[in-house]
Amino acid sequence: MRSSIGKTWTVVLLASLSGCVTTESSLREKGMQPLAGSALEAVLTAGELEHRGTNGNVVGVVFNTDHTASVQWAGGGDEGVWRLDGDQYCVTWREIRGGAEKCFRAYKTSDTEYTAFGIDGVKTGVFWRSR
Repeated sequence: MRSSIGKTWTVVLLASLSGCVTTESSLREKGMQPLAGSALEAVLTAGELEHRGTNGNVVGVVFNTDHTASVQWAGGGDEGVWRLDGDQYCVTWREIRGGAEKCFRAYKTSDTEYTAFGIDGVKTGVFWRSR
């Protein structure tokens, strides 16, 4: 009896947590569209951003208007370049991902936060403007 109660609570907990997960398809189902063009560029280049990845780590990122970029984290950092491609921003870092480009879509998900997804639809984190 005791183990079935524990299993029931585990199922209830997992079901309630799954409702809290933001997916790109859930945002699209709500009618939200990714930022694109000049609106996306304005958000990216407005100053330092803080990005909390899905692993919980927070890094500082700067996208410059000359399309260079930098990222800083405790004990390290990297530099690179970025570009826009429709509703995506693509970043190539010198060392991160071995210098391979990766593209993302960003949705405004609150007054101050944006949620980023890889082009595969997998959430990569949340970012906001540093104070």
